Amino acid sequence: MHQKGEIMRRLALVLAAALGAAVLVPAAGAEVAVNLKVPLEDFVVEVPCANGGAGDVFELHGDLHVLIAETTSASGGIVSVAHFQPMGVYGIGTSGTVYRGTGVNQGVDTFTGGAIGSTFINNFRIIGAGPGNNLLVHDTIHVTLDANGVVRATVEISSVDCR
Repeated sequence: MHQKGEIMRRLALVLAAALGAAVLVPAAGAEVAVNLKVPLEDFVVEVPCANGGAGDVFELHGDLHVLIAETTSASGGIVSVAHFQPMGVYGIGTSGTVYRGTGVNQGVDTFTGGAIGSTFINNFRIIGAGPGNNLLVHDTIHVTLDANGVVRATVEISSVDCR
């Protein structure tokens, strides 16, 4: 679980940097889009099951594609969609194995009459050559807050698989 936490922490930092580059305040009915490529830096990954269980460690290189769209309705509701996808992401393990970073993360936030609904789905994969060299991370997180800020619903489903 420590590895997943570290991967998610580093991914969150990359996403925060990307989001920090854009402040979205659309007018009613307007859509604002941000389309960026953010370089991955200092993103170290460990695939514990690689190389017959000996593990492998490497730094990922490449870009994270960030696409954000936000729409405001005439009634003042806001829907914000953020999409994050690795582009040309790779790493070379200490074993010499080449790994590719794939997957997609998407978040949807809705703001209506003071209530907030937020859903985040993460599918992050590190794929290495041969069997047993793949790390698959999946998260589904949903939170609903009422207009008073009281949590009304939460869902969290997470898995980390080494195959």
